[in-house]
Formats: sequence, C-alpha cells, structure tokens
Amino acid sequence: MLTAMRFAVALLALSLAPAAGCGALPSPRITAVVPDHAAPDAPVDVLGEGFAGEGPFAAIGGLEAVTPIWEPRRIRLLVPELAAGVTSLVVTVDGHPSAPARFVVDPPAP
Repeated sequence: MLTAMRFAVALLALSLAPAAGCGALPSPRITAVVPDHAAPDAPVDVLGEGFAGEGPFAAIGGLEAVTPIWEPRRIRLLVPELAAGVTSLVVTVDGHPSAPARFVVDPPAP
C-alpha cells in the first residue's frame, strides 16, 4: 500500500511539473559583447539569445544601462557612468539573469 501511495505522489508531482520546452523561459545567454570595453556613454552591442520577454534590462557593474535597441538576439546599450576598471555585464529577462559577461569600463575621453 505504501509503495502504491509513493508512486501516486510521484506521478502527481510529475504531472504538475512543466514539461521540457514549456513553462518558464530559459535565462538569457550572452555570446559576445562588442566592443568588450568602452567609456561611459559609449554604445555597446550585446549579442546572444533569449533576450525577448517581459521586464528586460541590462546592467553593467550593477547599474542599469540605457538600451535604445532591444531585439531578441541583440541589445544596443550605453555604458552607464562608472569608474574605470573591470566589471560585469548582465542581461535580465522575465526575472532571469544571464551569466555575467566580463566588461571593462574605459576612462572617459579627455
């Protein structure tokens, strides 16, 4: 009896779980950042997949970047005002962040 009950519970759990390819969308994935370094206010293209969805935003060094172009596989952003140095770039779509991509903030032009 106990084994049959465990089987029924497992079957119920499987029936309630989203099937592969259904339910939540995967996290966005960054494949390239071009260029991989730039000064504040400079445009940067972020290439990848999974950029379509609700509530998208991109951040460099934890600061949200202005994104004049947002397409399913490409984002054009403007580097926010940050101190020069190595940091990370993250794209978030539907509440799911990408893995961080390395980015270097250049010093502002004189």
